[in-house]
Amino acid sequence: MNRTDNNGKPKTVLDTLRGIAEAAPGEKISIDAFSKGLGRRGYGLLMVALNLPNLIPLPLPLLSIIFGLPLALVAIQMTFGLERPWIPPFLRERGIGKKEMLYFCDQVEKRYGGFHKFIRPRLPVLTRRRGVRLIGLIIFVLATVMVLPIPFGNLVMAIPIAILSLGLIERDGFFMMTGFALGIGGLFFNLLVGSSILYSMLVAIRHLFG
Repeated sequence: MNRTDNNGKPKTVLDTLRGIAEAAPGEKISIDAFSKGLGRRGYGLLMVALNLPNLIPLPLPLLSIIFGLPLALVAIQMTFGLERPWIPPFLRERGIGKKEMLYFCDQVEKRYGGFHKFIRPRLPVLTRRRGVRLIGLIIFVLATVMVLPIPFGNLVMAIPIAILSLGLIERDGFFMMTGFALGIGGLFFNLLVGSSILYSMLVAIRHLFG
């Protein structure tokens, strides 16, 4: 699938989704068709979807486990260079109606089209194969730490993951750098809070049994 439109401009993910919908032979677009059409950009969309629940500012450890582990699994596939995410066979033929997808694209373009002023293809060296694999490794580390039962640790990890995923979708290296910097800050936050909780527990045990 071409990566530029008729004017030579890079296609946005909405352009790609529209193209997949218009090329679908029937009235339904399967998940497998989306995966093939989006290629590596499918990783970004899948990770955004898995990451959304963790953006809820609530201390719910089970939430981070339920969605963090699949997120880490998707990220490690990208790290190993798989062209597109592996999807279980029983999900491949499920999908969405063509009309619904085109309507969704129109509504997103109408309401959030201006967002593309802030995110666009930049710093291509970070969006090529090696850069994408590095981003996959970074998201894998962040998602793994997200699973730890640290208060608000899932939210602190989810924000940089969201930025990295959006940068991956739109091939924006600047967004990727921003997400990486926030991810480092999030790791320090989790290290600080986690070590403080562990220290408090050890002190409490010492006083209890000492």
